[in-house]
Amino acid sequence: MTNKVVESITQLGIEMIMLDYIEHLFDATTLRIHRDSVEWLRILLDAIQVSVIFSGLEISNKLPVHNETFASRILSRVTLSPLDEDEYDIFLQAIDSCLPFSEKSCLTDQKAAEKLYLTSGGLPGYTKEIIIKATILAFEEDRLTEWHINKACNLLNSSQNFKNRF
Repeated sequence: MTNKVVESITQLGIEMIMLDYIEHLFDATTLRIHRDSVEWLRILLDAIQVSVIFSGLEISNKLPVHNETFASRILSRVTLSPLDEDEYDIFLQAIDSCLPFSEKSCLTDQKAAEKLYLTSGGLPGYTKEIIIKATILAFEEDRLTEWHINKACNLLNSSQNFKNRF
């Protein structure tokens, strides 16, 4: 499989690869690293000679600690902090302008924005999940309300670690 991946990357002229959800290299229950997967990634990185960006949750920062050889291939690390409230408001305004509804949504209402900020912890990724789910729920009504966001939070809460503030 490794040879096929390397061959495809070379033939396609791929210059950069981004691997998201890198935290899945850890077992979800024991938080032990999947050593075979990390070793395969290390071998692949040696063979492909292209830039690779890893992204994931905070636990991903422990990956280099568990494998020094793998760690030597990581040139730098950047931690993205949650947005502050002003940045978050701008983020919500940008999203609101792109939603497929004929009228403005509740995303920019101060009360709703504050609840969404508290629910997501200011993390754009969590916010995106909430808004996608809420937009699907609201699509038939052609408007996004706090009810849709609340319902989306409740649905996501059952499968993820959201603290619903709605």
